[in-house]
Amino acid sequence: MSVGAKLNLVGQAARVVLHRGTEVMHGTRRVHPGEVPISVDDLTPEWLTAALCAHVEGAAVTDFRIGDGSSGTSDRRSLTVGYNRVGTDAGLPRELFTKTTPDIRTRLFTGLTNLFVGESQFYNRLRPELSIESPHGYFAAYDLRSCRSIVIMEDIARTRGAEFGSPQTLCVTRDQAHDMVNLMATYHGAFWDDPRLDREFGFLQTSSDWQRHLDSMINTQAMVRRGLRRAESVLPESLLRHRNLIWPAFEASLELKSRPPLTLLHHDVHSKNWYVNGDGRMGLYDWQTIVKGTWANDFAYALNCGLEIADRRASFDELLGRYLDALAAGGVTPPTRSDAERAYREQSIHGLIFWLATIGAGRMQPDLHDETDCLVNIERLASAVVDAESLSALH
Repeated sequence: MSVGAKLNLVGQAARVVLHRGTEVMHGTRRVHPGEVPISVDDLTPEWLTAALCAHVEGAAVTDFRIGDGSSGTSDRRSLTVGYNRVGTDAGLPRELFTKTTPDIRTRLFTGLTNLFVGESQFYNRLRPELSIESPHGYFAAYDLRSCRSIVIMEDIARTRGAEFGSPQTLCVTRDQAHDMVNLMATYHGAFWDDPRLDREFGFLQTSSDWQRHLDSMINTQAMVRRGLRRAESVLPESLLRHRNLIWPAFEASLELKSRPPLTLLHHDVHSKNWYVNGDGRMGLYDWQTIVKGTWANDFAYALNCGLEIADRRASFDELLGRYLDALAAGGVTPPTRSDAERAYREQSIHGLIFWLATIGAGRMQPDLHDETDCLVNIERLASAVVDAESLSALH
C-alpha cells in the first residue's frame, strides 16, 4: 500500500473512531426521521413511519417490538411493527429484519470496505428488478462519515419459513442444486452485459477493483497466509506443496474477473448465505458484497462451497449445462461450453481465498464464522481447486 493510501486509511479510521466516541459520550438517544440510527435501540415510531410509510398517505407506525438477533459484520435483529388502520389496510410489512453497524469493529470493517454501500444499493435499486427467491428490502440508508448504516428487510424466517443452515447441517439435494443454478442464471441474466452497470449503477465496482480495495484495507494476503496454517489439516497435500502459488494465482484471476460480458454478482455465495424456504426451495440473501464481474465467479463459488465434494464431482457437468440453458431461456447468449469450463477453472480460486482469509482473520476484525464451518468450506473449496487444476489454469 502506498504512503498516501495508508494515510487516507488512517484518516478514515480516525474519523469513524471520533464519531463513535462522540456517540458514546452523548449516550443513547432517539433518532429523528432522516437520520441514520446508531442501532435499532434508537428507533422511534416517527422514524419508522418516515422509513416504511412514505408511499402510503396517512399510514403511520403505532408501535414496534425489537426481537432477538446476532452479530457479525453487522448487528442483526428482528423487528415487529404495528400500523394504524391505513397502514394495515395497505398491507405494509410487519415482520421485519434489521442490520445496523453500532460499534467500532462493525463500522471499521463494513465502512472502510464499503460493504454497507453495496447492500443498501442492492435493496434500494436492484432488488425491485429481480424475481428471485430472496428477501425484499423496505428501507436502507448509510452515513459515510460515521459509517452508521441500517437495512430493513423482510424477515424471511417468519414470512417464508426460511431455514438457515451451515455446511455442517445443510445437505443440498439435486433439486436444490438446480434451484441454485437457476437463481444465479436469473439475476445474472437480468443484468448480462447491461450498459446500465456503468451508466446507472456506477456504485458497482468490478470484482477485481473491489478485491484490490479490500486488500488495501485489511491486508488479505497476510490473512490468507495465516489461514493456510490454520486450515492445514483439511488442505490436500498436492495444494500444500504449491502453497506459494496460491496467492499469485488469485492475483492472476483478478484480471479475468473483469473480462466481458459483465453482470451483477452476489460475490459471496457460500453455503451460509443460502436458505431453504418453507416449500423446500433454495433462496439467497446477504447481498453486501455485490459487484459486477464474470458469471463464473458466483457459479464456481456456489457449487464448490455449497455441495459436498462427492456431489459436486458427480453433478458438475449437469449443473453447468443447466446454468447455460437457463441463461439461454432468459434471452441471453451464453458462453460456449468450452469457454464456460475454462472460466470455471479460473474462478474456482475465488471462494478458497475468501475462506482462507476468514479463518485467518486478525484480532481486531469481527468474528465472522464458526471455525468448523470455515474448515468444512475450505476443504470443499480446496478440493475443487485441485480437481479443476486451477493453479495450472492461472499460471
